[in-house]
Amino acid sequence: MRGDLPVPSFPLGGEAPVRRIGFGAMRLALGRSARGPEAGVAVLRRAVELGVNHIDTAGFYGAGDAGAHELIRRALAPYPEELVIATKVGPLFGAGLAPAGEARAGQLRGLVEDDLRRLGVDRLDLVHLRVGGLGPPGDEPVGDRFAALAELREEGLIRHLGVSHVSAAQLTEARSIAPVAAVQNAFHVHDQGDRAVLAACEEAGIAYVPYFPLGGGHPSIDLSRPAEVAARHGATPAQVALAWLLAVSPVTLPIPGTGSLAHLAENMAAAGLRLTPPTSPPSPPSRRRSGGRVPTSEMARHVRGRDGGRGRGRPRPRGDRGGLSQAAGVIRVAGDRAPPRGGTVTPDPRADFDHISAGYDPDPALSMSLHADAYTDPRWHEIDQRAIFARSWQWLCHVERLREPGAYVTGTVAGLPIVAVRDEAGALRAFYNVCKHRAHELLTGEGVRRSIVCPYHAWTFDLTGRLRRARHTAAMPGFDPSKVCLDQVRVTEFGGMAYVNLDPAAAPLREQAGGLEAEIIERAPDVAKLTLARRLTYDIAADWKTVVDNFLECYHCHVAHKDFVSLVDMSTYEVTTYGIYSSHMARAGQAGNSAYDVSGATVTEHAVWWLWPNTCLLRYPGRGNFMVLQIVPDGPGRTRETWDFYLETAEPTEAELDSVRYIDEVLQREDIALVESVQRGMRTPAFTQGKIVYDPGGRGLSEHAVHHFHGLVLDAYRRELAGDQRGTMPASSSSTRKPPD
Repeated sequence: MRGDLPVPSFPLGGEAPVRRIGFGAMRLALGRSARGPEAGVAVLRRAVELGVNHIDTAGFYGAGDAGAHELIRRALAPYPEELVIATKVGPLFGAGLAPAGEARAGQLRGLVEDDLRRLGVDRLDLVHLRVGGLGPPGDEPVGDRFAALAELREEGLIRHLGVSHVSAAQLTEARSIAPVAAVQNAFHVHDQGDRAVLAACEEAGIAYVPYFPLGGGHPSIDLSRPAEVAARHGATPAQVALAWLLAVSPVTLPIPGTGSLAHLAENMAAAGLRLTPPTSPPSPPSRRRSGGRVPTSEMARHVRGRDGGRGRGRPRPRGDRGGLSQAAGVIRVAGDRAPPRGGTVTPDPRADFDHISAGYDPDPALSMSLHADAYTDPRWHEIDQRAIFARSWQWLCHVERLREPGAYVTGTVAGLPIVAVRDEAGALRAFYNVCKHRAHELLTGEGVRRSIVCPYHAWTFDLTGRLRRARHTAAMPGFDPSKVCLDQVRVTEFGGMAYVNLDPAAAPLREQAGGLEAEIIERAPDVAKLTLARRLTYDIAADWKTVVDNFLECYHCHVAHKDFVSLVDMSTYEVTTYGIYSSHMARAGQAGNSAYDVSGATVTEHAVWWLWPNTCLLRYPGRGNFMVLQIVPDGPGRTRETWDFYLETAEPTEAELDSVRYIDEVLQREDIALVESVQRGMRTPAFTQGKIVYDPGGRGLSEHAVHHFHGLVLDAYRRELAGDQRGTMPASSSSTRKPPD
């Protein structure tokens, strides 16, 4: 297991050891906890880093790119060998995920095959047959449907079978047909009405998976009950409730879900608590379905520390009336330096900034790099989103995709959905891609529309962002649709591309970037006329800053990129830094190089620009071309790259295909291996920061562009820190409410 969290294991199906605190993915895709695909991917990856190897999902947990299956596949594929992904089939849903009854036996194969396809696997680890609706489990027969799943198991499509939302009688019926590895029913400290099924599971060695272990459904959990004991001992009420579930039976496998990295850490840290069996049984559940509440005093009497509750001879501190023992200490999460409550950290921003910037000097000849913690501590990922990506000009697309009236392109900036659109008058506009009625995302992908219609309640906005129609509101007093409009985001056309900025106070890109646009037009005068021919996408196990560092220096090129240095005349390679960009220029296109064929090339130079913070613009030897490499944070320690090729024609020539293959199969593989190795090294105690190698002549072997980047990062952190000290966080997602006339 990664980290040092003491999470015990359970042999699922008698063979697959899963840790007893798992993760429920429903909240990543549905409900108020869903914070968008980027946040969901980050939470899933962090869960696995913290030791989770049992993730629960379902095909009806969301749809499209934001569905739970899709988030799991994007975050974790190729899957770790020890990871168990549990899904469930049974309920049917129509448009908008509206319930449409239960699947018949003959329909289950299609649902299983859909799960296989969406998760990208050949066999599902664990499939539960979900029975019935939202009420208490009934006693309708499950034999035909469970037998259908058993046949799929015999075919090798399913490894283990389970049942969900079942009674003891239904469990017995299922077990008479095929082995049952797990039962997933509602159960928590204030809803113990399922003890008969739990007892049957314990007797048979079947995993019992309590869904809504913290009362996410009905009945809800009253966390004020365990709050008293939790408050006394540096834990949270939720942690006490999870610890109780682990203690109530050796077969319980709670699957708390959350969209928050902080709550995830708290939930995992609950494994550090131990509860001893009570001297008498807990209060029996009441006759109400919501019964079974354990008095706070009783709960406090049975909460113990990791060593059994007696502190191994240590005196119990005053005021400790049998709650978490002193020996339990503070619940710790791997990597925390001094966690206060529940495994979380309240950082000292000034001290943390001083820590990562120590050694940086404005003079690159005297400077060290950023401290490794800036690349590995997950807290800096959140600050990067807020202080850098929500305040900088972010590349969205080539202008060809927004030329005609009604053309739109959607995207995500700092984890927030945006859309750019060309209105009927030809003006380029951008908005948060969020409906003003119930916050549903308005548009997906790209296309051409004459109006913007929300797919949830059909509120209709024109292309200037004004609300034009809201169904069934004409008779509502005081409601004036003309006063409702989409929140704007700043957008600009620059060097043949469209860029957006969430910061309404940011200076225009042309003002910030100085002569960059003129440089681009001088060397790539055809850039706006080119068309998208290819896109490559990469998932990289490294922090985005690690990836940018590597892009900004060619000190490593002679060592790591043998083919590249045969293409480019490295004796002419020069790097120049400006305000928010740097240029990397060299003569190139040498005949006889080992990278790709450049015979007949009309472009004979390597012209590359980096634009703060994460956009790389490139023109390589060949026909007229322009490339955009976008380096996007995809969670702590993860980066998603897109590499777009804009060419004279939508179909590349054979020589251009050769260059694309070189970039994809050689250059990128070399660079990705480098940055992933660096990221692993930064996580060790053997490295804190390194020396900037500097050549005042600006040659390509110098690392002064990396130093320039680090200075901009620290400047952004300083601005964020100054905002904190004023008592107000910078408004990273604020926007102008009224669209221009």
